[in-house]
Amino acid sequence: MTRAKAYRKQGEKVSAEESLIAKAVLGLRNGIYKSARDAAQAIDRPHKHVTIWRRFSGKTKSRAKAHMQQQLLNDIQEDILKEYIKYLAFAGIALSKRTISPRVEALCGRKPSRRWVYRFLRRHPDCTLGRPTGLDPKRARAFNYTNVSAHFNQLQAIFGENQIPWQNLWNMDEIGIQLGGGRKGTNELYLYSAFDKSRYNITSDDLELVTIIECVCADGSSSVKPALIFSGNKMCEEWFKEEDGILLVTTDNGWTTEDACKSWFQTCFIPAAQAHADPSKPIVLMYDGHGSHVTIDMINPGMDNNIILYCLPAHTTHKLQPCDVGAFGPLKKQWFSQCKKILRRTSQPMKVKDVAREYLIARGKAFKITTIRNAFISSGIRPNADGSELQCDINVFSAEDFAPSISTSTQLHLPESFPHDLGNNLDDSEIVQDEPEYMFTSSEDGEDDESSASDLENSTVVVPTFQAQVVDDHADRSDLDDVDEDFHPSETSVCSNDEYGREIQQQDENDGYQADQDEDESEDEQEVVPQTPRTALLLSSQFSTSVRTRSQAQTVAAQDPATALADWTSSHPLIAHYNDSDSSNDSLPSDSDDSAEYYKAKALRWKARCKSARRERCAATTHAILAGRTIHDLQRKLNHKNRKGHDRNVTIGGRIITTQEGRAEALKQRKVREEKAAKAEQLKNKREDEKYEQRRRRETEGKEGMIFTGALSGLKRPVLLDLAWSLGLEEKGTREELIIQIRAHVESTPTLKNDSRYAAVFASRSS
Repeated sequence: MTRAKAYRKQGEKVSAEESLIAKAVLGLRNGIYKSARDAAQAIDRPHKHVTIWRRFSGKTKSRAKAHMQQQLLNDIQEDILKEYIKYLAFAGIALSKRTISPRVEALCGRKPSRRWVYRFLRRHPDCTLGRPTGLDPKRARAFNYTNVSAHFNQLQAIFGENQIPWQNLWNMDEIGIQLGGGRKGTNELYLYSAFDKSRYNITSDDLELVTIIECVCADGSSSVKPALIFSGNKMCEEWFKEEDGILLVTTDNGWTTEDACKSWFQTCFIPAAQAHADPSKPIVLMYDGHGSHVTIDMINPGMDNNIILYCLPAHTTHKLQPCDVGAFGPLKKQWFSQCKKILRRTSQPMKVKDVAREYLIARGKAFKITTIRNAFISSGIRPNADGSELQCDINVFSAEDFAPSISTSTQLHLPESFPHDLGNNLDDSEIVQDEPEYMFTSSEDGEDDESSASDLENSTVVVPTFQAQVVDDHADRSDLDDVDEDFHPSETSVCSNDEYGREIQQQDENDGYQADQDEDESEDEQEVVPQTPRTALLLSSQFSTSVRTRSQAQTVAAQDPATALADWTSSHPLIAHYNDSDSSNDSLPSDSDDSAEYYKAKALRWKARCKSARRERCAATTHAILAGRTIHDLQRKLNHKNRKGHDRNVTIGGRIITTQEGRAEALKQRKVREEKAAKAEQLKNKREDEKYEQRRRRETEGKEGMIFTGALSGLKRPVLLDLAWSLGLEEKGTREELIIQIRAHVESTPTLKNDSRYAAVFASRSS
């Protein structure tokens, strides 16, 4: 078991234990269990009764909460970092132990140790370390929803227009096999001694390539015979003893060619497909865009035999081509097994003469009807309800399949918890200038509130009085101002875990003490704070006071507190009553003890709001830092992509050269390129100046003011362009073409010879 897996298993065990204890504590609070021992027996942990009682009484916390101040990151930062880990892994740009370290350092100002990642995995068992599967950037970019949707629309149009049945849809592709079977193997496990350090398995490392042209049908059959392409120019007699109809080809390197593909198409595919398909409907053959497939030698025979050739979108065959999706994988495993059997039986690797026989055996084992059908279904092609026609289904691909294209998308993609602009939910006229800014609530785990206004109506929420509002503006505003501080990533104290942990811990202790103290009070006297996940709910104008300025607030504050609060509460029907008196009474409790309890509850309520605001600030800061790191990485990629002139090739006369000689030759060629670029830039500037002078001359003189002198054949091109513009002719072509155009126009319009503007030009020509 790897270290990461061991830590993750330990974290899962701890998380399961904490869930059971929390369940027992909740049952004890709800009266389900009479004592802590009963609760411990119910969760099958009788030795945990002391822990359950101490958790229930608020004397202890879980290990994670108790040691939160010792962590580099607090709980909010770790939760958001976990979301970014999943988001980046979802997009195909996953973080590693090396690349996550700068992000953690940016959040807390300290470089994490090597063991930090494993402790993080223990606290968050839903994350793990793993070895990814490689994906080419072109494939990641090409397989997006837009391209796939367009592909399915075109293919569905073919299916619907021609009513293609199962047996008329085929897919062809090439697969390369090696005489040694390949290096990936079959992931088969073998038995060894537990004390053996060296564990070997003898396999062949022969990498000689044989290319196979294969074709499968959507109904699960594979009746079209394959083409085997060998390297070299000699053939073995054993090849000819196999099944009839197999095409044998030799090329220089063992790769497919246009001639090989054309011969297979005409010799193997057309006869077998026509014999298998419904003759009343066209045959559809899907293939990728390899150069040997898109040839006129395949298109013409396909049209003559009522075969529709459909080329799949580029760089999407790993998801859209049935052969690659589900047919060739089992085939390669069976081929590796056949190579291993030959090696075990003869102690010799696979011979070229045995390839045809052994491949046909592996092919028969791998190409099962269910395997081929599932390959087409996994590619998004399935039959309709009655099985009479084919239909395309893009829903077989989930968001995870399209996620790698996020890195090259032009749309904005962010984690779900990323804070959105909430300012548009409030009208400017409804915002109270002097009211505290925490007009939202958050749940204890840092997620925003999603409750509706009706939920707030049913909750006991008391909005601060005018007098308290003025006091907050002068005395307690320091806590509120922290939320509006400008964020500086270099200042780690902005979201310090130590400061945050002390504040939250102190607030939790105060909350816990208050909860124990008010345990015997009635339910109506206890404060109910609405909690919602995800989105912070801004209070509407119903929660805004009628006092809009500081002077008005001070005027009201000068009044009797009871009168001021009575006037204020009477205009806000959503504000619940603190005491248990008649619900129609909106006045402040006259008793001094009740007033003290009222203001005490209000102070606790403001502490809860401040705590919620700190969590919101910490979450926003964490998002800003992590998003900044992501933007930095994307900007670096963009700058690298836009760089030009750094990948120049150097032309060397010989094939052997030292680094000093090569460096001198590269500098020499670079100097020549720079001189050439400078001349091109000078020529460009000269042409721009000529165009500017031409526009200026035409604007100032106009057609009527231009007078041309000199012979037509001796005029330069800029003057000829002005002459053509003055005559209303087209201004394009070379100098000779312009002269021919002007002469033809003059011959068709003899009166121009008497025009004073052109007399000198035409007189020179006539003379």
